[in-house]
Amino acid sequence: MPTFDSLSLTSLAANISIALTVTSALAAVSVSAAGYLLFLLARSRAAQDATKAAHTASGQGSILVDDVFNVLETNEAARALLWPSLAEGKSLVLSPAIQELLADPGEQHHLLTIGTERLVELSISPTLKTRIRTVRGIAVRDVTEQRKGQRHLVHLAHYDSLTGLSNRRLFVDRLESAIANARGASDRVALFYIDLDRFKEVNDTLGHGAGDALLKTLAQRFQEGLAHSSKRRSGGEITVSRLSGDEFAIVIPVIESISEVEAVAQRVLDMIGEPMTVADRTIASSGSVGVAIFPDHATDVENLVKHADSALYVAKDMGRARFVLYEASFSTETDRTHQIEQELRKAISRGEFSLHYQPKVDLDTDTVGGFEALLRWYNRELGFVGPKEFIPVAEDRGMISEIGAWCLDEACRQIRKWQDAGFLTVPVSVNVSSAQFRDTDVQRIVSDALVAHNVHPSLLEIELTESLLLADDDSTALALRDLRSIGVRVALDDFGTGYSALTYLNRFPLDVVKMDRGFLRDIEDSDAAAGIASAVVSMSHSLGFEVVAEGVDSPPQADLLRQMGCNQIQGFLFSPAIPSEEATRFLANDGMERPAIKPIIASGGGRPITGMVDPNAFSKDAVGQRELPPNTRSANSPPRVLVIDSMPSSLGQTAFRMTRLDADIHLVTGIEEAMVFVQREEPDLDMVIAPPEIDLPALGELMERVRKMVSDHVPRLLVVGEEPSREKRDLMLRAGADWALWEPYADRELRFFVNAARSNRNWKFQRQSVRVPLDTMGWIRAGAHRGAGVLTSLSRRGAFIETSESYTVGQPIRVEFKLENRPISVFANVTRVHDSGEGSEECIDHPLGIDVIFYEVDDVTDGAIEEAVERLWSRYRP
Repeated sequence: MPTFDSLSLTSLAANISIALTVTSALAAVSVSAAGYLLFLLARSRAAQDATKAAHTASGQGSILVDDVFNVLETNEAARALLWPSLAEGKSLVLSPAIQELLADPGEQHHLLTIGTERLVELSISPTLKTRIRTVRGIAVRDVTEQRKGQRHLVHLAHYDSLTGLSNRRLFVDRLESAIANARGASDRVALFYIDLDRFKEVNDTLGHGAGDALLKTLAQRFQEGLAHSSKRRSGGEITVSRLSGDEFAIVIPVIESISEVEAVAQRVLDMIGEPMTVADRTIASSGSVGVAIFPDHATDVENLVKHADSALYVAKDMGRARFVLYEASFSTETDRTHQIEQELRKAISRGEFSLHYQPKVDLDTDTVGGFEALLRWYNRELGFVGPKEFIPVAEDRGMISEIGAWCLDEACRQIRKWQDAGFLTVPVSVNVSSAQFRDTDVQRIVSDALVAHNVHPSLLEIELTESLLLADDDSTALALRDLRSIGVRVALDDFGTGYSALTYLNRFPLDVVKMDRGFLRDIEDSDAAAGIASAVVSMSHSLGFEVVAEGVDSPPQADLLRQMGCNQIQGFLFSPAIPSEEATRFLANDGMERPAIKPIIASGGGRPITGMVDPNAFSKDAVGQRELPPNTRSANSPPRVLVIDSMPSSLGQTAFRMTRLDADIHLVTGIEEAMVFVQREEPDLDMVIAPPEIDLPALGELMERVRKMVSDHVPRLLVVGEEPSREKRDLMLRAGADWALWEPYADRELRFFVNAARSNRNWKFQRQSVRVPLDTMGWIRAGAHRGAGVLTSLSRRGAFIETSESYTVGQPIRVEFKLENRPISVFANVTRVHDSGEGSEECIDHPLGIDVIFYEVDDVTDGAIEEAVERLWSRYRP
């Protein structure tokens, strides 16, 4: 029997090859294990053959070399990988790269490139010493395709598949690296957050394919437009990323100045704004950019991203198509947006939404021809939130469809309520967003609402935006035809703000075109503007559409539109959007209780300002000519109010609305003119109204002067306008502001405060008797009789109820009403009756009604009223 030493070299080499193959498969080769396998496998020729067959089948190559790098044995797989073009019979020589690896006697694993395409993995065993010689085994495996797949996965994990830009994950890595590599306090990193304006409309109108093409075009522009800047920079390359949807980010590792940041931001806006052709249409897109800088605005990635996002929100709120650098105050605004989103998700279940109704007046008959239903939201945490603030959030977060369905149902419910009350009802129009129209079965939702409330389809009108029609989608036209087939009217809202033309609109089944307020600008003074508006009316009629003009604020506009043949108008000339109860009264009176309209000459001359009383009251030349004996007015004389305009027409509508409240209005422009007026006239004022943008310290000085002139009461200061910051509100308090009224607000609220100033109640200390403006329907039970009324003011002790029914002082009644959707039922006594000759303290236009005082109120009800009064009153605190 042959000994181990007498084995042939060939047999030994084969057995060593087998041993190396097995140990390579185990992914760990040790000297002792290899030696033991050599000892066993050297005695089995069958095992050698079996292992070679397995190697051949798997495609893995094996090589046996000696200590001077001679190839002792190899298989066909190794030959094909390492010596693919070597002729048969030629000597096998290891490449210099492999020989260099073999210089290390230890176990090794390496990747080796063969030629230009192949990548092989080498597993080299430790040096094995036998009685004959020293040998090593090499396992060879082709990993080219595997590595390609891995690289593809890595690319997918770090790059956007549509645009090829880095994705959010790689963006964060690059931003972290840029911040980490910033050198010293002088180094800055700029982060740009970019969002396309109204990109959703492109998807809605032209399809998602067009939207994708737009994104790819912009990505290419960003890369090419910033490439030269990237090559010049010594502090690292500029990174452009697509984060999600239409949101992009740019990281500039080193910036030298703010002017450089502004230049890049403007260049980005220019690249977005350059027209591009998508789906055979030329689109002029725009974008908004928010910028945050390290370390000026944040010292870590998370906050830098958050602040750039906050600046982006502000850029959009400011009108879009602009860039904004972050400021500390922006974070509060972003937090509010997130809070709005959270509260909005619970608004419907909590019953926080309501519809207000703006009348549309028929110009042929001067009667109410319809209402437009407008959504309003009051939240217990946020207070009143305007549609301009919460509607975009609802659209972005996918909540608009549910809210839109609620609006349709609520409008039909109100129509039914008017019908049941015996009114000759008129159509109500409801806005339907493009998202709701696209994502839901609008015809089914409309039909369900009509059936649920037994409303005839002709009493409902659907208002759509131009962007929906721009899609030129057959499904849109079919859906509109289905709606009209059941009798629902269809209107195009805000015509003139988008891309459409009247001839294009002829493709769709419409009933009404609503002309945007932009067409009315300067039509009183400009023949060109009037001609354009007239042409729109004429062409609309030629296509079979009725025309409604929005935003009509003056009688001259109304007269011109009547001459042009416009069918209906809506605007503050007649009424803002009002709650359902007030709209009911509007219907009952046919809505046409309009004030006598006389012109007022603005200070310093110029065009007449319509809608005011007391001509020439505010001309500086006229100041001092009128004789107003102080403190000679009767108790029932109209409240005298000074309205200070901070800029032309900022409070013009407010002053005009007050003429309907029988108030004596004095309108001036600016603090200086107000000072002149007060000094020369020494007026007996009840109230001063000013916007929050005015010079508040100067306003405080004016109020001190006004209050010194009056001995029998304290003139009040009411601030009216857009809600300002907390700091601004502190300045308002220092100026002596008593109340604040933030837009939007109803006539009843304005009326309440004007009359409160006239009655001189001590609102700050008599908390039990503090009344707050209210507008809710109530039922009055007196014995077997049941009457109705509207609670227009409320305190913990009692209320004022507008009603046309007869009651007597001292009469016991039971009052039932809803307070913030909570049923309230209380006993009360009538303490005062107001007929047409005597006005309530809170209602200066002398409505019929009764003052009542509550009694025997249980603790739960008293607590509910107290909390509601406090919440309601908090809305009007500066």
